[in-house]
Amino acid sequence: AYALICGGALGNLIDRLWHGAVVDFISLHAAEYYWYVFNLADVWITGAVIILIDDAFRAR
Repeated sequence: AYALICGGALGNLIDRLWHGAVVDFISLHAAEYYWYVFNLADVWITGAVIILIDDAFRAR
């Protein structure tokens, strides 16, 4: 999980250094309603946080 967080953070950092901002290229929308725009680095970070929360609850 920590590797996913580091990888996602590094991906976003590279975007910021290269493009001046994080490039979000995946868009979820329905008709005219745009729900969420993200990139793979965001997916990795979010997935890692979910894994860490799950591990914390299972450790009890």
